[in-house]
Amino acid sequence: MKKMMQILTLSACVLGMAACGSNKEDAAAKESSETTASSTTTTTSSSAEKEYQTVGVKSDTALEALVKNNTGKEIKAVAIKAEDQADFPENMMAEDDTIKNSDTVELFYTPENKDKQEKYLMQITFADDTVKEIRDLDFAAVAADSEVELNFADDVAFLKYKNKDGVMVDTKETEVAVKNQKEQEAAATQAADTQAQADAEAAAAAQAQAAVDADAAAAANAQAQADANAAAAAQAQADANAAAAAQAQAQAAADAAAAAAQQQQQQPTPAPTPDQGTDNCLDL
Repeated sequence: MKKMMQILTLSACVLGMAACGSNKEDAAAKESSETTASSTTTTTSSSAEKEYQTVGVKSDTALEALVKNNTGKEIKAVAIKAEDQADFPENMMAEDDTIKNSDTVELFYTPENKDKQEKYLMQITFADDTVKEIRDLDFAAVAADSEVELNFADDVAFLKYKNKDGVMVDTKETEVAVKNQKEQEAAATQAADTQAQADAEAAAAAQAQAAVDADAAAAANAQAQADANAAAAAQAQADANAAAAAQAQAQAAADAAAAAAQQQQQQPTPAPTPDQGTDNCLDL
């Protein structure tokens, strides 16, 4: 009996040792599994970090945003300026770089005065040289987990993004309104230019007509002067002819008087009558 109890006790010890070993193996396997899972998670997290094409220069003072080209076109140039700047700066993209449709880029922009300006204007140039401007680019309003979608429709480029309040922002209506206003202003300017051109042409035509009228008046005056000169010349000729006729008449009268005198001188003296003396007196 005592021997049987010893055998049972020994069997229990063996089983206890086996169970303990099994628990240690399970714990080691669990620890190994957790370590492997942790390693896998870290790798997955690391692989989820994407590298994006960079536009602009990254710096401590640069504003940044992830921008996705959703325009359906390839973009070859990007420029950004503050609202109070006169002109856009040079292209922010590297030479020969493009942003293909559906590509996302990491955009960096360093403003001249980061504290002063909140909204900026973006200018994009497509591969076909079409240039579009986008207003109200507000880096500070974009949520940290949101991409800025760059879209193109109805001949305007516009932005879509989620702001920090979780609200989706769509700037298309603003861009369309600005486009319509610009078209109206351009039409008004064109109409004003057309009217100004018409007025200038009318003034030039009036000036040309005035010059023609002045030339005609000058020609009429010249003709009148010529007619007056001709009339004066005719009168002078008539006077000269009259004077010549009067002179001829006087000369004719003089010639007639002279001829008469000469004829009288040429007549013979009649012989005295018996009652007359040689002195043509009657003798008593």
